[in-house]
Amino acid sequence: MPDTAYVQQASPAYLGDSAAVAALDEELDRHWSAIQSGREAQDVQKLAAFLAEMWDAATETSKVAEVATVIRRHPIMDVLMEDTFNKRYPFAAKFRDVCRGLEIPLAGASRRSRPRRVLVTGASRGIGAGISLALAQRGLEVAICYREKRRRAAGVASTIEALGQKCHLIEGDLSRDDEPEIVARKALDHGPIDAIVLNASGGLEAGKGLSYALALNCFAQIALVSALIPRCDDGLAIIYVTSHGAHFYPGKPVLPIYEKVAHSKQRGEQTLRRMVSLASSRRPNLRVVSGDIIEGTTTAMLLDRAVPGFVARRKRQVGRLPTIGEFSSMIAAATVEEMKGIDISTRYCGSTAPYLIPE
Repeated sequence: MPDTAYVQQASPAYLGDSAAVAALDEELDRHWSAIQSGREAQDVQKLAAFLAEMWDAATETSKVAEVATVIRRHPIMDVLMEDTFNKRYPFAAKFRDVCRGLEIPLAGASRRSRPRRVLVTGASRGIGAGISLALAQRGLEVAICYREKRRRAAGVASTIEALGQKCHLIEGDLSRDDEPEIVARKALDHGPIDAIVLNASGGLEAGKGLSYALALNCFAQIALVSALIPRCDDGLAIIYVTSHGAHFYPGKPVLPIYEKVAHSKQRGEQTLRRMVSLASSRRPNLRVVSGDIIEGTTTAMLLDRAVPGFVARRKRQVGRLPTIGEFSSMIAAATVEEMKGIDISTRYCGSTAPYLIPE
C-alpha cells in the first residue's frame, strides 16, 4: 500500500503545502503512466487500492476536498469519470462526486487527452533554449518564439524533435506594438496553449534606452498574455522569468547600466500580477522565477564589460553562480508544477544577497 503520510502531514489549507501536493501528484503520475502504457487489470486494481487509501486518509483528516482538488487537476480524473470504474469501486464514485462539485477546471479529456503545449519566448539561445529543451524532456510540446535568429531556433527545434517531441518555430519581434498579437495567433495555429514562459527580455544592448526596455520587458509581456488568456482554456499557466536585480528593485541596489532593465522588468512583473487578479474568471495563474547573475549568459557578459570584474566579485561574494542549465531546469519544473495546479511561491535561483556595487 502507498504511504499516505503526506496526507496526514498536510496543513489545513493543504494546497499551501507544495511538498504534500507534489508527493500526491507524483503518485498519481505513476498510476496514470502504468494505465496509459497498457491498462492491465492489475494496474487498475492498484489505482483503486491507492484511491481507497486516499479516501480513508482524507476522511480521517477532514481533507477530502483538498485531496479531491489535486485529483481533479490530474489526468487520472479521466478514469474516475468512467461509469464502469465507479460501479466496480463505489468509493471512487464518492471521490468523483466531490471532484465534480469543486469550482475549478476539470483536467479530464477536454485538456489532457491532447498534448500539453508551452509557448516559450526568447528561445533561440541561452536560457530560453535551455527552458525549451527541459520542457521537451518532461514530455511537453514546445512552441519557440524568436526574433531573428532562425538558424539557431531551428537548431533548438531539431534537438527537441530528436527527443521525440514536437516543436514549432514562431518568428516575432515582441518589442513592436503589433507583434504580440501576431505571435499569439501563430502559436495558437498549432493548437491550444497550456502555458507561456515569458523569457524574452532586453535593454542592455548598445543604443537601447528605457523606451525599448519598457516595450520588451513590460508592454510586450502584457500584450502577449492579454492576447492569449481569452483564446486559451481556463487556467493558463504564466511563468515570468526575471532577475534578482529586477525582482527586488528598487529595494536592492543594481549597477547603473542595469537600472532601465530592472525598472522595466519590475513594472512588467507588477502589472502582470494585477492583470491576472483582474482576469480571475478565467483562472490564469502567474508564477515568477527569479535568478541571480547566470553564468555564461549575454547579460553576465555585458555587465562584466560595463564594470570589469563585477561577475568575479559576485562569485567571491556568494560562492558560485547558477548555470544556464540549472536556471532553465528550475523554470521548466515551475512550469510543469503550475500546469498541474500545484500552488508554488516565487522561485529563486542562486543567492539573493544584495549586489556589491562599486563606488
